[in-house]
Amino acid sequence: MKEVFRNVLPSYLEHKECLNLGLTCKEYYSLLKPQIIKKIKDKQKYIKDKFSSNIIDMIGKQNFLNGELIEWQDKWLGHTDYIDRIRFSDLSDNKFHYGVDRYQRSFIFAKIHDKQTVFSIFQRYINGSIFVIVEPSGKMSDFLGGQVAINEEMHIKLKNLFFNNFKN
Repeated sequence: MKEVFRNVLPSYLEHKECLNLGLTCKEYYSLLKPQIIKKIKDKQKYIKDKFSSNIIDMIGKQNFLNGELIEWQDKWLGHTDYIDRIRFSDLSDNKFHYGVDRYQRSFIFAKIHDKQTVFSIFQRYINGSIFVIVEPSGKMSDFLGGQVAINEEMHIKLKNLFFNNFKN
């Protein structure tokens, strides 16, 4: 049984699920703690490798850690290769999702439950620092390295979106 808790079970669970299970019993926690720490470190490395520090700071490290890493689906790609075809129903109940597309561009989806809509942010070019924001209305804005170049109002809107809607 200990072997299952230590090695098998964590491979099927996210770090938060492992932590919740560990909190039910001291023995479970001691068995799962190394795996929880490893999962968090792996997630932190992925985030650091895929997103600029400006993006991470703007959105918040905790939102990334609590968010869900998702697999890319080609149906989210529009005819201009923009990631602008995501639907509310395409995502799990988690409020925050992120990953990379088939071109290895980073993307972020923020699910707004009360409006049944999705805010998207994606890297415009491979290895580029320009990101595109797609508002639920379809309006798009570019920003450079996480600093909004065109629209400071959008920068404020994003900070409010991530810090007010995704508090845990």
